[in-house]
Amino acid sequence: MVCDRAKETHQIAEASQARNEQLRAAFGLSEFYKDGSSMDPQRKAKEQAAQALAAAQKTYQSVLSSSVALEDYMRN
Repeated sequence: MVCDRAKETHQIAEASQARNEQLRAAFGLSEFYKDGSSMDPQRKAKEQAAQALAAAQKTYQSVLSSSVALEDYMRN
């Protein structure tokens, strides 16, 4: 059946992603690592910029949720 094949394909893709994450962790690769980037002389700077951006976005989301919670509290 076509539906069963689609389901199997998704399960295979999920298993592959999980395996890739385990390998990434085992080899100590950053979540921002890109294949072939070891040949890029600016790789470290790009990875650090990506990490800084991710941290800033996380902080912004925390501040945003805190301010929304404060607004909700002040309304009541």
